[in-house]
Amino acid sequence: MDTKYTKLTHDDRRTIERMYNLKKRFRISEIAAAIGKHRSTVYREIERGKYQHKHSVNDWSSKTETRYSADKGHAQALAKRKRDGRPLKIFLAKDKGEWFISMVREKIKKDKHSPAAALAFIARQGRDIITVSIKTLYRYIYKGIIGIKESCLPHGRYSNKKYTDVDRKKSIPYPGKSIEKRPPEVLKREEFGHWEMDTVMGKLGISKHSLLVLTERKTRFELIMLLSSHTSDSVVKEMNKLENALGSGFHSIFKSITLDNGTEFADAEGIMKSCIDSSYRLINLYYCHPRSPGERGSNENCNRLIRRHIPKGTDFDGKKPEDINTIQNWINEYARKLHNYETASDRLKKELAPLRFSNMKNVLAVFT
Repeated sequence: MDTKYTKLTHDDRRTIERMYNLKKRFRISEIAAAIGKHRSTVYREIERGKYQHKHSVNDWSSKTETRYSADKGHAQALAKRKRDGRPLKIFLAKDKGEWFISMVREKIKKDKHSPAAALAFIARQGRDIITVSIKTLYRYIYKGIIGIKESCLPHGRYSNKKYTDVDRKKSIPYPGKSIEKRPPEVLKREEFGHWEMDTVMGKLGISKHSLLVLTERKTRFELIMLLSSHTSDSVVKEMNKLENALGSGFHSIFKSITLDNGTEFADAEGIMKSCIDSSYRLINLYYCHPRSPGERGSNENCNRLIRRHIPKGTDFDGKKPEDINTIQNWINEYARKLHNYETASDRLKKELAPLRFSNMKNVLAVFT
């Protein structure tokens, strides 16, 4: 018999009720063996749920006997469990607790923040406030204390999903370099100027427009541009606009780009070469292995932030550049746990400050 401590279930109590209330009762040790508990547990449970049962013996007399009720025992146990333990921290100080709950609800439901980002925002308010850990806040949300459904969270509960290995021996179909030849300093994220690039599609078969997304690996700064069509010509056109806007500072800010094997990135030469001086090799491209989005992990994570505002299946043809710029600013002003709750914009400004471009105003205009 396993005597390890576990709480009695309602089914366990019904078993006790059946065996104890028989005319010829089972012994306590037999009941304990039937439910896999210690006999002391059974004794305590019977005391919790016993009552005096009155029944007729004949037409003129009645008899009272002690019986056990599973429903009564279970109700008593739940009531005791509810009374036990210290009250939740957010309920100890009523006004502060109500303010905390309302702020968390607003930041997650209205401003689309994660629980961690909501806590970081609350901590920056500079007042005597309640603070809880991220794990505790998630527990409050799952128990319904905050009043937020799990569907409002950026990510649901993680599952142990199994992934299959991909074939990394396939050749790179475009003239760029393989990610295997990418310098080690890019992987370490210690040097500014190495980016990841991807596109975000609109409603399949409907949207002609799509989004070109660039994520800087060190700062996680995001650039989002609206493509007129999901083609390589549109990608080259947007990259040329970016070079013209940044001028001589382009090669200091864009040292390499890691991208996937989509057809929109087929014109590697067009992306790599400068539109100002066609003889100049502007940037290095490194293509990921087929079906390996994890090799552009920062890019994929930022795409999930975009999807908080533009869900899959949205028609991009009605979107304007101002709409996309609003999403870009929201992402870059989003407090990041990996940056100790600084924003990507804060980190980018620190990286641009020592570069001292002659056209710094134009450079800053591109990133705001």
